[in-house]
Amino acid sequence: MPHRLAAGFIGGHLAEELLRQGYEVTGLDDFSSGKRARGSQAFAGEAGGARLLLRGVRRRAGAAQARAFAAPPDEPLRRAEDRLRALRADVHGRVRPALRGAAVLQRLRTAAGPEERVRGSHPALRRLLAGERPIVFGDGLQTRDFVHVSDVVRANLLAAQSEKAPGETINVGSGHSATLVELIQLLRQAVGPQAAGITIEHQAPRVGDLRASSADISKARALLGYVPRVQLAEGLAGVVDFFRSSIKKAA
Repeated sequence: MPHRLAAGFIGGHLAEELLRQGYEVTGLDDFSSGKRARGSQAFAGEAGGARLLLRGVRRRAGAAQARAFAAPPDEPLRRAEDRLRALRADVHGRVRPALRGAAVLQRLRTAAGPEERVRGSHPALRRLLAGERPIVFGDGLQTRDFVHVSDVVRANLLAAQSEKAPGETINVGSGHSATLVELIQLLRQAVGPQAAGITIEHQAPRVGDLRASSADISKARALLGYVPRVQLAEGLAGVVDFFRSSIKKAA
């Protein structure tokens, strides 16, 4: 496997896919997250470096999390609005100059795949593999749209090539939501008999936790021709295999 040109989860997979297709790839990463070792061929930098790197580029495809801003539920509305204005100014000042022109902004749902740290599945999987009860805050009926990282990578490549996408903001997800209870049930099945009898440990709900999340991917279908290929059960099985392999290597 080639060295990754970005330390992050999605950026690393995207760089690997581009290399697999025969492209020459240059990565720019501030190494604020992920594994620096797999970004060893990348340049360190941030927004200023991005503006320099993107000069003369005909198409840019940017991506951000679906929940780019969230104020604490007990925060006064005016203070929350002030924080939102400050966030907008920061994002526009740092990112917009780099993405001016034929740009596509993608709102990503929760991505899953090998080497992932999916909110919800990562700690639950570790506990199941250790024979411990997975912890769920609340009743576990919160819904999330989990999308496999290979589908996210494909959406990025489609956005970079589509003539209909520039200037659009597009949701990228699976188009289907699963509850956390369903997620853990699928993880139990992927882990196998050792996890069959392990029940969920429910704890008090967390203040401000999102109750429901689902991606409308109709625009992605129409503008990009994007159709998610990896089902949740299949993706989680791959994650389980990766974690087991990692545990064996560390032993």
